[in-house]
Amino acid sequence: MDNILEPNVIVTLSAECCKKYKGTAFDGQFLYLTIPQEKNIHKFNRDFTLTGCYEVNRPYSAICYDNTENCFWASDEKLNNMIYKLNNNLEEIDRIKICKCEKPSSEIVGLSYNCKTNTIFIASMDFVAELSKSGQVIQILKEVNTGSFSSVLVIPPYYAVVRICEQTQDIDIFSLDGCLIKSYNFPGSFTIEDIVFDPCSEQEKDKINFIILATKRNSCPHLLKCKIESYDMELCKCNYKCSNKPCKCEQDKNKDENVSDFIESIALVETALSHILNAEGEKLQKAVKIACNVCELLEVNKSVNKTITNITFLEQILYAKLQAVCCLQSEKCHDEECDCQCKKK
Repeated sequence: MDNILEPNVIVTLSAECCKKYKGTAFDGQFLYLTIPQEKNIHKFNRDFTLTGCYEVNRPYSAICYDNTENCFWASDEKLNNMIYKLNNNLEEIDRIKICKCEKPSSEIVGLSYNCKTNTIFIASMDFVAELSKSGQVIQILKEVNTGSFSSVLVIPPYYAVVRICEQTQDIDIFSLDGCLIKSYNFPGSFTIEDIVFDPCSEQEKDKINFIILATKRNSCPHLLKCKIESYDMELCKCNYKCSNKPCKCEQDKNKDENVSDFIESIALVETALSHILNAEGEKLQKAVKIACNVCELLEVNKSVNKTITNITFLEQILYAKLQAVCCLQSEKCHDEECDCQCKKK
């Protein structure tokens, strides 16, 4: 019996966004939703807030993000034998013509990039195929038995397809050799348009997070967050490789590393200063032993005093920097504590 996949977060897009979104891509920081009818692509941040609108040359429908080349692949809803390569500004820079295969051509309803093999998965209503970047069909991965496919998502070494059959829709997860791993039934109140993997959940190894673009009849489109138990499913590391625009979890990780490096640099300067002070002390001891008169001792003392004064100024600067770092870390710890308390409530 199928498992029931219930969304744990449901976000209704604003009335201004009541468009017929068709496909979505996620680069680790932003979601890109296609609107074929208007030849537009909308850009949303991780909070699902609209941050940009791109006018494009074609009615792109299915779209996916390529984290190897840091680009996008998209299909034209009016063509079934062409895939277009888009840069970060969603400008068309190349295209792939799909070579003929034994299956009859039909509309491309889903695209997904396989980071492990550097290939593209395409889904039509009748089958799912793996495609090289030269346009060769490598293999037909899955053929529909009942109903039709509406989307495909590769999360190496697995892939998922959305299958619609009469009044039900399922998300089936397969290994790359075609074995069914899990099947989830999705609530009938939503119609899945597309599904993407959320790569910012690497810390949560026991969960696999998805973001689903879905619609309701006579209603605004929705973005849904869902998660499933990974059990013994171990994902390839390339799934977590975001674009050159790091995701929030990567930014937090970088901040922690920067703070650590900053404190280490202060410690290294302090070590150097301790060696300088030790050398100055030895200088004084030596001067006391060999000085012929008080004037010579006063000259040495003047030199040592100048060095100590400069070190004192530098110590004040280092102390101020260390205090600033401590304040930043205290604020972060306070925010994390507040978040934990909110979650408990």
